[in-house]
Amino acid sequence: MISMAKALGEQFVPLLEKLAPSLAPYLDEKHPRSDNVMAIGCLSEIFNSSPTVISSHFETFYQILMRMSVTDDGSLNRNVAYGIGVLAKKAPKNLFEPHTSTAV
Repeated sequence: MISMAKALGEQFVPLLEKLAPSLAPYLDEKHPRSDNVMAIGCLSEIFNSSPTVISSHFETFYQILMRMSVTDDGSLNRNVAYGIGVLAKKAPKNLFEPHTSTAV
């Protein structure tokens, strides 16, 4: 999926809508941690390659990232941090900014 997203860029968006339901179960806490790592990394790379799809999946993905960010698993933490970075850089500001603190 990642290679397809990289190769197709924004043309991958309709394909993701068909493929996402197959990937979603791997984001569940009932799956092994390695599945969670793979799914977070895969979606993060897809959003990095096809940023227009972020808007329709932002809230769901952001909530998953926050839920998975409280682990002591280094691989998962890396992918969660990368996913947050992709959202911070490529999501529309109106979606990401409400999740940032303005306190100094």
